[in-house]
Amino acid sequence: MKTPEQNQKISYIHNLPDTKQLPSQYNDLPSDVVAVLWTKPSQSDVDHQQTTENRKTLLSELKSKEEKREAAKENNFSIRYNNLSADLKNIYASAQTEANQILIEYLNGQREITDLAMEEFFVLSKAKTMYKKNMEENPNQPFEYKFNQDIDQKIFQNLQQKLTFEIMENKQHRINQEKANEIRTNLGIPIQELK
Repeated sequence: MKTPEQNQKISYIHNLPDTKQLPSQYNDLPSDVVAVLWTKPSQSDVDHQQTTENRKTLLSELKSKEEKREAAKENNFSIRYNNLSADLKNIYASAQTEANQILIEYLNGQREITDLAMEEFFVLSKAKTMYKKNMEENPNQPFEYKFNQDIDQKIFQNLQQKLTFEIMENKQHRINQEKANEIRTNLGIPIQELK
C-alpha cells in the first residue's frame, strides 16, 4: 500500500503538462525571459533529462520564430522604404531624426511610448537600463545602443523603423489635411481642424 505522499508524487507526475509545448504562461514573452522564468521541478533523472532536452528544443524554436518575425518586419520596412517617392524619402529622413529623439526622451524618462509589442517593451526596458548605467559611468560620452543579443538589436532597429514610419505617415497626413483645407477655403467650405 502506498502512503499519501507517494500517491501525491505519482499523481503529480501523471498530471504534468505536455513538455513538448511551451507552457501557456510564457506565450508572447521573449525567449530570453522564458529561459530565465521557465524552470521545472525534477521528477527523476530520466524525466529531468527529457524535460531539459524538450525545454532546450522549445527555446530554440522560440528563438527561431523571433528571428523570422524580426526578419519579416525588416523586410517589410525595406519594401515600404523602397516604394517611397523622393518627396516622401525626404520626409522619412526628418522622421528618422524625430524617432531617435523620441527614443532618447523615453530613455530619459521624459516621454512614454505606447502601443508597444511585448518584445519592444522588453528591449526598451533593457535599453533604458543600459542608458542609465552609461549616464552614471560616462555622462559625457554619447550613448550607443549595443545589446548583448542580436535579436534585441534587431527588435530595437525595427522599433526605430516603426516609429519613423508612424511619424512620416502623420506628417504626410498633416500635409494632406493642409492641402485639403486650402481647397476648402478656396471653395468657401469650412476647414477641418488639423490633427
